[in-house]
Amino acid sequence: MLSLRQWVRDSSAPLHERVDAAFSRFDLSDRHEYGRFLRAHGMALFDLEAALEQGGIERLLTDWPERRRSAALREDLQALELGIPTPLGVEPGWDEGWHWGVAYVLEGSRLGGRVLSQCVREGLGDAPLRYLAHGQGTPLWPRFLEQFEQHATSIDRAQLSAGVRAAFEQFLHAAAHELQALAPAGS
Repeated sequence: MLSLRQWVRDSSAPLHERVDAAFSRFDLSDRHEYGRFLRAHGMALFDLEAALEQGGIERLLTDWPERRRSAALREDLQALELGIPTPLGVEPGWDEGWHWGVAYVLEGSRLGGRVLSQCVREGLGDAPLRYLAHGQGTPLWPRFLEQFEQHATSIDRAQLSAGVRAAFEQFLHAAAHELQALAPAGS
């Protein structure tokens, strides 16, 4: 029998691949594109984290305050002298499964953040990395998985899937918006 983690990973793989492909179009060695990359993340992340908090995520993830990344992302945007993007808006779910799904996507993105922060360091050197490097050196992912699997039997898989889909689609829409802004006029 598949673990809940494996089930989520397998069932969301196509959406995950689409998000990875969209965000890989940003050149993280270019300061302007890195800023657009961060703006896209803000358009998605700010509302997703707020929705989790409105739904009481701290009851599910006891270390939620340590996981929250909105402030780090705002600081990076300010350091790059960029405005805070308008969030896309998300209709929050009220089922615990939905919250676990969104949290799964947000927490899983930390793993990619480690790789991306290295790309930014190599390409830009002095660029702010509070967001991409948030939580490095802390076992946030293993602790998340432990709590996630402890709740496995009580999580509604349809709601879990809906939360995962909502989070990935939020990031897809945000990437599309910022990539459109990068496109040359007339293309």
